[in-house]
Formats: sequence, C-alpha cells, structure tokens
Amino acid sequence: MEAQQPPINPPPDPAALPARAEELTLAVTDGDLETVRELLEIPGVLTAAIAAGRGAGGRRGRPGLLHIAATNGRVAVARELLAEGSPGVDEREAAQGQTALHIAAEWSNVEFMRLLREHSAAIDEADALGLTPLLAGAANGVLEPLRLLAQWGADLAATEPSRGRSATHLVR
Repeated sequence: MEAQQPPINPPPDPAALPARAEELTLAVTDGDLETVRELLEIPGVLTAAIAAGRGAGGRRGRPGLLHIAATNGRVAVARELLAEGSPGVDEREAAQGQTALHIAAEWSNVEFMRLLREHSAAIDEADALGLTPLLAGAANGVLEPLRLLAQWGADLAATEPSRGRSATHLVR
C-alpha cells in the first residue's frame, strides 16, 4: 500500500488568519503587489481581512481594502483585489460613508477612477455629508477627474447639502 502524499496546498491554520489578514492590509497600504498576490492565494485570508475591518453588527470599523488602495494610489493592488472578489466598488467606509470612487476623485487619481468604473462603480452615490464623487473631486480644484465623471454622466447639477455650492463653485 502506497503512503498518501500531503496536499500541495494544505489548508491554512485558522489561528494564523488574523495575522495574515493584517499582513494583507499592510501590503495593500504599501503597494506590495507580490505579497498581496501571495496572501490572496491563501484560502480565507481575504475573508479574514474583510471581517477584521468590520465592527459590531457587521458595520465597517476601519477603511476597507479598496479604500486603503484608493487613498494610497495603489491601482495594481486594487486590480488584484477586485479580481479576487474583494467587496464591491461601492462599499462605503464608516467614518464619512465614502466609496473608493469618492477617494480616487478627491485625490485626482483618474487611473484608479477608470478601474473602479470598469467594475461598475456608481458615479452619483452621496457620502454621509451628501457629497458625490464629483463634489469630492471638485474640492481640490483639479479638472481632469471632473471631466471624466461628467463623461460618465455624473449629475453636474449636484450641490453640497450644507452650503448649496455646485462643483463649478468649488473648483473656482
């Protein structure tokens, strides 16, 4: 009788998943694409990283992986996360209710914006302050993200709920 060979990819130790999830979060922050890819190959790591970001009742307690990638301009990392089933592009972070598109527009990262739109990101979702990605992007005065959102059909008449200013007023 022949001895059984151990599996090529043994199942991960469940006790190690929280540490691996934190490693994934750090790799996303640093833009370490190689480490992100390696960690995404380990079953359960992405799910653990998503769960680690959620507080009581399943609400997001800290920024999601796509939000972290958007804040740090990590387009290639975001592409990997989306390919591996990271939460949808319209997931909101708890503090301000922003989507990754809000953040990418605010930072004028049009490459990131295009990636999110390829994955059907909603262009007129308002955050907790009532700002759409167009209004979030207008605050920094850079026109390219605004042109892109306009091409995609963003509501150009949207205004800030607090002051009633439009994107045109914010860009000035």
